Amino acid sequence: MSSFYDLASKLQEDGAGGGSVTGPTSGGATTMDAISYLPTQVGVVRAALTGLGKKKRKWNMEVLEGETGRTVKFEDALQINVPNEHWDSFQKMFDGNLGNDSSFELPSAIMDSEDETVLDIEGEKSVIHLAVESFFRCPQVIALQKIYERWVSRLGVKENKTPKYVLLPMGKLEEGIEAVYNALIHGIEEDCGQLEMLSERVDEDPLPDIQKTGEYKVLAGTRIRSELEGFGLIFEARLGFDKSLKLSFLVEDGELADKIEESLPSGVRRVGNVFYPEAQCFGPNHGIPDLLVEAIQELKGEIHE
Repeated sequence: MSSFYDLASKLQEDGAGGGSVTGPTSGGATTMDAISYLPTQVGVVRAALTGLGKKKRKWNMEVLEGETGRTVKFEDALQINVPNEHWDSFQKMFDGNLGNDSSFELPSAIMDSEDETVLDIEGEKSVIHLAVESFFRCPQVIALQKIYERWVSRLGVKENKTPKYVLLPMGKLEEGIEAVYNALIHGIEEDCGQLEMLSERVDEDPLPDIQKTGEYKVLAGTRIRSELEGFGLIFEARLGFDKSLKLSFLVEDGELADKIEESLPSGVRRVGNVFYPEAQCFGPNHGIPDLLVEAIQELKGEIHE
């Protein structure tokens, strides 16, 4: 399928640069490029035909019939393979029936289709954006966002230390989605053919293309330093690409760490001054952020006694 865009790009570059399409009429040697027509690939085919039109309006054309479809050749510059079941749909691009023509002129429906192309481009962008948004608004990311918000609402953010390898930083869900979307379409914003191919891929599974936008190790997460009553804590959360979640928080003061350990629910593992809770420990009713605030206030009170 990559040949679709490669061909369209090549033809458009030739036309824009004033170069010639090599072939029998120009005396140059060339290798016939071939694409296939499907109703879902109209934008790609139109882009290729528009590229032809930028070189010249009239082309020698022939239609070869086969058992399962037809092959439409524009000299030795472009070959379009059309399955029989899609022939009627394909002909609509040419204002009627297609037949062998020694001097075929590309119709205005193709050459003057700027408005339609704009609509096609916006439609493909919408599909891509929806796929990205749906991917990041999965239950696991939403649950992590709530955990993050509960921590921040009780302990605040003194410093954001989230690493660059986190694809979607918590606290910036909307900005993160837009950043990923913009990275996906970067360089192809006005290329209907490539947008169409991208939209088909991400609509099925956006992860492979999303991962190609950067060197990411974590799907979503955060690392923030909070400070309350002079006590520092570092909260870290990592949601892997396999949707597994890892949570931890570091207590900078050893005495506070001991105090906190007394009030934490069973099952929270401690290694040094780092604690490893499960997601359910961050519930809205007396969850870990609430317990941390209480422990800090109690220790602060004991210090001042």
